[in-house]
Amino acid sequence: MEQKLDLRIQKTYLALSGALLAAMGEKPFEAIRVNELCDRAMVRKSTFYKHFGDKYELLAFVVRQGLRWFDAQIGKETVDMNPVDSNAEYSGVP
Repeated sequence: MEQKLDLRIQKTYLALSGALLAAMGEKPFEAIRVNELCDRAMVRKSTFYKHFGDKYELLAFVVRQGLRWFDAQIGKETVDMNPVDSNAEYSGVP
């Protein structure tokens, strides 16, 4: 059984993820600083470092969350579809 995260932790992760994505929309990842992310997310630096070692760990977390979401969406859409026969020759027609 999956353990639920405390609501405060969920809000912190959501705020920091959103701050990172917003900052990445404005400038390169290398130019983003933890202080900026904390200001955007309205969390203290100590809170950031309680959950993430650095901005790279936050980025990895955001990517993993995105992949989980994507996998869940794909799973919903392909439940009724038949798998593609990998042994069949490609005819160029879908």
